[in-house]
Amino acid sequence: VEDLWPQLWALAKEEHDYQTLVVDTVSTLETMFTDWVVETDPNKPKSINQALGGYGAGRSMVASQHRRLRKGCEYLMDRGMNIVFLSHADTATVSPPDGNQYTKYTMRMHENSMQPYIDNVDLVGFMRLETYLKGDGEMKKAFSTGDRQLVCHAMAANVSKNRFGITEPLEVKVGENPLTAYLIKGEKA
Repeated sequence: VEDLWPQLWALAKEEHDYQTLVVDTVSTLETMFTDWVVETDPNKPKSINQALGGYGAGRSMVASQHRRLRKGCEYLMDRGMNIVFLSHADTATVSPPDGNQYTKYTMRMHENSMQPYIDNVDLVGFMRLETYLKGDGEMKKAFSTGDRQLVCHAMAANVSKNRFGITEPLEVKVGENPLTAYLIKGEKA
């Protein structure tokens, strides 16, 4: 974690030709931030739940590190850089007050840490593997051709949204950026 901040500072203050920063992955950063909070707590807690006196203080510190990263990246965006945050996927159960419980894909991190990567961003996408079922009755098997789609519009099945007017999944081809048509002219990702 200690290496992250000087690297971000160098991108912010030094001259360079980089056009895009990819953070791969924020879910791994969640683990690194969590370990850092536990390891640097002078009370030597056994877990993040006990860190900084407990009562959610450890989780709050982890979330503040994600907000700090996001704020630094906003400065890079002001300098003309594109910022891409990647995350591993997980599932979460949703219990809406006006409907039945269901499962959706979400980011593999604590819910307190997700906000900087979902709120006030241009696009939250979910990359899915096109999957087909084959077989009869209840004994079906899933298979795929390896084709992928990028879902960037609101769906109940996953966390996704965009400010570009995208309303259908985008086909993802190897070596091609499916968002090229939506980028501002003159910018490269």
